[in-house]
Amino acid sequence: LTNSGKSTVLNLLTNAKAEVAEHPYTTTEPEVGMLDYLDVKIQLVEIPSTFTKDVMSIVRGCDLIVLVLDGTKDLDAQRKELINLLEKFRIRINKRPKNIEIKKMHASGIEVRGIKNLIGSLEELKEVLQASGYSNCIVVLNEKASIDDVMDALDKSLVYKKAVEVVTKVGKLSVDEIKKSIWNSLELIRVYPKPIGKEKESKPVVLKKGATVKDFAEKIGWKFLQHFKYAKICGKSVKHGTARVGLEHVLEDGDVVELHA
Repeated sequence: LTNSGKSTVLNLLTNAKAEVAEHPYTTTEPEVGMLDYLDVKIQLVEIPSTFTKDVMSIVRGCDLIVLVLDGTKDLDAQRKELINLLEKFRIRINKRPKNIEIKKMHASGIEVRGIKNLIGSLEELKEVLQASGYSNCIVVLNEKASIDDVMDALDKSLVYKKAVEVVTKVGKLSVDEIKKSIWNSLELIRVYPKPIGKEKESKPVVLKKGATVKDFAEKIGWKFLQHFKYAKICGKSVKHGTARVGLEHVLEDGDVVELHA
């Protein structure tokens, strides 16, 4: 919200020099800065508190939201206002969509699989599906789900984002703690390439947690994937020292990878 200290936070975390002032709506255009953490550069964008459709499209496309709250005011009220604002733009934070599969068919009516997981009436579910243009479809409920959950699954405009909070104006902000919170919430890992016969590179490849050797090879554009023999790994994903692994080996943060064909 306006005057919450967003520009101050951006300046502390990055190389940005956003204007900081007491009057409201100081930030009129998105301000960009680069956060350096653990050899990784992360782009931070401060959006104006006008929350126009244009700037909210930045939020819809981001990897993480940092909610900045003024510690001298009611935190719950600010949090509620921001959550309601995000919901208005079909952005839901710190939740995940239910595991529901909906597939249109040519002509078979409505078939519901996993009916034991439905919380609510089957007739109401069918009415919702028909009203949304799914008169012929298969619905698979892979976990407990309500009618509202199914409606959310039908809503293609709804996006889910992780969010962290920073509370300002109540003592000195811990830059290291904020950076750590952002990095951990992004759920990324750093993997360092090591060319054969050379030292590891200083700049890591950034991948999602759970990424494999194959994901790493594809990310760096390795040209010999079809002739892959093995990868030599040094790091937390192997038990001792260095080990030879295959394409499906799951990497961990800080691993050093040498590809062989």
